[in-house]
Amino acid sequence: MPLFVLLSLWIRVVTSFKAGDEVFFAGSIGRHGCHAEYVAVDHRLVGLKPKSVSHSVASSMPLTVLTAWEALEEKFHIPIPAAGSKEEADNAKKTILIIAGAGGVGSIAIQLAKNVFKVGKVVTTAGRPESATWCRNMGADLVLDRTKDWKAQVTDAGINGFDFILSCTEVDDLLDQLIALSHPWAHICGIVVNQKPLNIAALFRKCLTFSWEFMGSRPVHQYQLERHHEILTQFAKLVDDSTIKSWVGHTYDSVTLENMRAAHILQQSGTAIGKIVFDAKFE
Repeated sequence: MPLFVLLSLWIRVVTSFKAGDEVFFAGSIGRHGCHAEYVAVDHRLVGLKPKSVSHSVASSMPLTVLTAWEALEEKFHIPIPAAGSKEEADNAKKTILIIAGAGGVGSIAIQLAKNVFKVGKVVTTAGRPESATWCRNMGADLVLDRTKDWKAQVTDAGINGFDFILSCTEVDDLLDQLIALSHPWAHICGIVVNQKPLNIAALFRKCLTFSWEFMGSRPVHQYQLERHHEILTQFAKLVDDSTIKSWVGHTYDSVTLENMRAAHILQQSGTAIGKIVFDAKFE
């Protein structure tokens, strides 16, 4: 007797987009395609591209936006306040320290903390005069010279500690400093995996929270994928109404092996400011 196998195909109807829509997304590290001309992506990870910026600028935004937004809203649990609300008044009393503010994530974290989440005091670190100027242009209230004593600079500025610390670089050799700079019950978040064992015992006496942020976690684990769509949709409006400005630091005029190599060298040098983009031409 022949064996018949019935195959059922589940088709998801996509209603958020239509053919021809201009979109932006970070996608998933579970798929190949970082340097590909075309890539397949789950629609739940995609948002409509901001209308006021070019494709090249828009392409630079999602990965760093999602990282910073998830850290501020979902790790630190800072609410986005309505104008004149109690939440706005409460957020205005808070302080945040963003380590490596001139980088891709740091640049947008400064803007989000200041302009969207309305954190009262936004402080960041920088190692060079041009990096410090960049951070101020992003909206930082205070830029610490990372080559000098952080605690002394914070004290001189009249700040007695931080409610939130977002480290956009490795915390391996920084954690003790970050703990010392934290208020009791503060929250520290890292976005770069540690290379050395972390001694978190010192968190105990201050009742501190330490967490990780990795925007790739949702697509890799197929968990709450629609949050990427929701965040990018909100963010596009903030770009189009000029609440947020571009943080592109260097643009290569074409996608070539030579430019790819140069971009990687620049990124690895530790001197890159903002985001690095390639100006690919769209027909």
